[in-house]
Amino acid sequence: MAFCQNSVQIDDFNDNIVYSGPWESFTDQPYGFNGTRHVATAPGLSANFKFNGSCLFVNGIVGTNGSLPMPPATFVLDGHFTQMNGSVVDGDPFPGTDFAQAVFYIAFTISEGEHELIITNLGGNASTPFMLDGFIITPLQNATTSSARQPRFLLLLPPTPVPSWAAS
Repeated sequence: MAFCQNSVQIDDFNDNIVYSGPWESFTDQPYGFNGTRHVATAPGLSANFKFNGSCLFVNGIVGTNGSLPMPPATFVLDGHFTQMNGSVVDGDPFPGTDFAQAVFYIAFTISEGEHELIITNLGGNASTPFMLDGFIITPLQNATTSSARQPRFLLLLPPTPVPSWAAS
């Protein structure tokens, strides 16, 4: 993601995400990051994501042509409320009717440090579910993030500077 320099993608099965309520989880999807997603089909279900970083994108899966828009949800970052409504149609198209990696929420200008994002499904149901696919963050240097499923492990390292003799 060009907007968040040196960013990393966090899967929806990551240990830093706590789901409240009966979210459905899928691990064999032909689209989406790592072929996984979490699906909320009842209002009030929430996901709490704690991370260290300075930039955040929330990615999900929506249908094409407005046939399956992102249902209303709240996004509370560090206690600040934002409500996202309407159809999201920007993402990578896949065969069939779904868009994966659609951007549900963006926070460009957060300070470096520890943050907490709470996503609450307001309108997703069985016919129009809220489908969470993961996050993109710009991590702090020397931060680590591990996935809930092994053997996946992601070590977030600072970028390696390019020597001046190799930059040209």
